Amino acid sequence: MVSSEELQAFDLLLWLGSGREVSLRCGRSQPTISRYAHRVAERLDLRMLKKDGQWQIRGEAPLLSIERQVHQLNRLLGRKPMRIEAAAVSGPLLLDPCPSGWICGRRNQINLPHSLGLLRDRVIDAWITTSSIDLPAHRIENLHVIELYRNPIWLVADPQHPLQRESGLSTEDLRRFPSVGVRGDWYPLSQEHLRSRGLWSQPLRVQRYTHRQWEGRCADGLTLAYASPTMLGLNPALKRLDHDLDFHNGAALLVHQDHADSAPVAALVVELQRRCREMGNRHPELQPI
Repeated sequence: MVSSEELQAFDLLLWLGSGREVSLRCGRSQPTISRYAHRVAERLDLRMLKKDGQWQIRGEAPLLSIERQVHQLNRLLGRKPMRIEAAAVSGPLLLDPCPSGWICGRRNQINLPHSLGLLRDRVIDAWITTSSIDLPAHRIENLHVIELYRNPIWLVADPQHPLQRESGLSTEDLRRFPSVGVRGDWYPLSQEHLRSRGLWSQPLRVQRYTHRQWEGRCADGLTLAYASPTMLGLNPALKRLDHDLDFHNGAALLVHQDHADSAPVAALVVELQRRCREMGNRHPELQPI
């Protein structure tokens, strides 16, 4: 068995990826966090390793799954804060400030499989994705999906981009220029649609969102990117191009089916829906659900 404090340190480290981030959330020193996490790994015969800036575990530990279910129940009963993660766009928009009774992750995740893995393993209790169309059924089995809003996705670029001076742009016009994307099969439908438009031509393998690796690449005056109305509002240096991508995406909240009707989740949904309505008032193109 492992103590509540030890498992908390272990799971928060897997979630947040940084001893400093864990220390800020649970009030323990970084050396203590490291000691607790490695103690859990030793007792459960697991190996911890870091890949692409993210902690992962190797080994089988049925007891760990049972322990996590017990600790999640404690959180649902209000004895510890609930845990919520969000994708890069939805985090700043919907989790600032973090809803009462919850602690938030770093709110810059791009790696969809990692976030889903944390949710399935009950390391976190809820996750907000801003790419709900990329959640095929086999990936979200036993999870409950609550749609929050839908919005169009626009083609954007630097104000000095050569295509800013043109109208009626075609797919061939877009193919002439580099465009951002993410490597892997994390966003299958988004990738398929944008590739059909001559886009997603320079995908990068990234774990966490950074401005430099996404819309910041447009600063070269040539790279094309994509933005929702809310995202474009946060990046006034980018301007829309005269091309309709005919593409909509949206945010959704994911939780385990077995606590989808719990009081903490119900209160969270009410609060997130309120925040979505406020965003809809500022951005008429956004459609709260």
